[in-house]
Amino acid sequence: MKYFAFKRNDVVNQFRTTYPSCSFILNNYRIFYGNASNSKARLSTYINQVPTGSISLFEYNVDRPTDSYIYPYIVKDSSRLRFGSVTTEEFSELAFGATINGEYNLSASIKRNFYDATRTGKDRPFINALQNPLNDNRKYSKHFAFSSSLGNKSEQIINFVDIPSIFFGSQIKKKSLKLDFYVTGTLVGSLEDNGKGELIQILPRDGNSNKVAGVVLHDYGAIVLTGAWDVTTASVDPYVAASLADVPFKWCYYLAGALSGENSGSVAYGTRQLESSSFHLHFQGKSDVNTKIMFCTAPRAELNHSTNPTFVNKISYRDLKHEPYSFTETKRVIKNVTSASYLIPTASFEKTTYISKIGIYDKRRNLLGVASVARPVKKTEARDLTFKLKLDI
Repeated sequence: MKYFAFKRNDVVNQFRTTYPSCSFILNNYRIFYGNASNSKARLSTYINQVPTGSISLFEYNVDRPTDSYIYPYIVKDSSRLRFGSVTTEEFSELAFGATINGEYNLSASIKRNFYDATRTGKDRPFINALQNPLNDNRKYSKHFAFSSSLGNKSEQIINFVDIPSIFFGSQIKKKSLKLDFYVTGTLVGSLEDNGKGELIQILPRDGNSNKVAGVVLHDYGAIVLTGAWDVTTASVDPYVAASLADVPFKWCYYLAGALSGENSGSVAYGTRQLESSSFHLHFQGKSDVNTKIMFCTAPRAELNHSTNPTFVNKISYRDLKHEPYSFTETKRVIKNVTSASYLIPTASFEKTTYISKIGIYDKRRNLLGVASVARPVKKTEARDLTFKLKLDI
């Protein structure tokens, strides 16, 4: 096997920043991620074993029947290790040697946590956890202040929307976040991020235009909506759980019907439907990608021999030489793969091979990786080839 060392300019490290787009649509308790539902599979309920509008975190049980799931497990011993989903009380009740099973069908999706005026102080765990990040962003806007003349976020009506980081990467791109509200398919209200983290109302164009309805923490994927004015003049859906009557839409009712976190104070809508309301949340994330680019060169007059049996003509194996102390082939004719108009061409031809894989080795010649080309590339003695390999780290 022939080895070639990378030259000085054959390996390039490239750092790129990408801004992938992401969107969610919510209508009547149903969330759609990326404008598509989760397709049904042949064996199981859903291909990725996660609810509609969610993304699978592991994808270990893709298209597996329910009775064939793989899962992690821990045996209780003196180390007292346990899964985070197992409480201290549940763990203490287990006997030593007992098996604790986990699950890989974990998923992530947006969550909405609604806090009305009856849930204050400690009843707002998610909002209290963001007190320091909110105050740290006061240098960008006074609306980030946890407590100010604009309101106290431990008391006022708040709609907290949580976006997991798996959807946006390192942060939500500034000025890319947009919150749309539809009534029976007609766009009625919109909020846009102005770059400072303020969510400004751009629709409807009325007395509340350009008013701040909330803020967004780009690094945390946290949207805090405090807008309590009427966006619609007519009643639309029953957004308030305490009342089963239809009420006008306010920005603090955004994403009504979405999943909620445990003990979040989110409202329960019961049997009432939210048929008229639709919500569209879309933004661009930010991901930093470190790419290693490697240029692998197959020089001219090199790599034109192969140990593959098809490289030589089978007829040549019949011409053997037998001596008292040896048994050797005296003739190994390379198979002619050159295309010609004649049945038996007599002209000379070049040794031809086809490169299908490229191996990357370390200095001790340990195989680190293999790159496969989509289609084998023809290599003759008169040409040299350079392959460009890209590896995202």
